[in-house]
Amino acid sequence: MFGQKVRFGLETYMIKSWHSIYNMLTMMLLYYFNQLSFKVKYQYTKEFGRLIAYRDEEKQKINLYYVGQFFVEVWYDPETNLLTDIKSFKNATSLEPYLGEINISSVFVN
Repeated sequence: MFGQKVRFGLETYMIKSWHSIYNMLTMMLLYYFNQLSFKVKYQYTKEFGRLIAYRDEEKQKINLYYVGQFFVEVWYDPETNLLTDIKSFKNATSLEPYLGEINISSVFVN
C-alpha cells in the first residue's frame, strides 16, 4: 500500500504513511465540502461543526467552526442580517486572527 500513487482530481498523491492517507482524505473532504451550495455548506457547518472562536472584522462578524478535519468561517453582516461568505481551510496560518480567542475544549468532547 505504501509507495503507491493515488490520483484525486488534478492532483496525484504519494501514499507514504498513514499520515499521508489522512491528509489525502482531509483534502478530499475539504474539496467536496467546497463543492456544496452555500446553503448546504451552512447547514452542514451548523449540524456538524463546533464553534470554537469568533471575531469582528470591519462590519462583519465571523464565527470559526471546527468541522472534523478542517475549519470553516461563517461571515455575517449584522446590518443586513445576512450571511455573506463561508470559507473553509485546513492550514494553521489561517487561524492567526483567532489565536487569542480559540477555545478548543469543545473539540475534545465526545
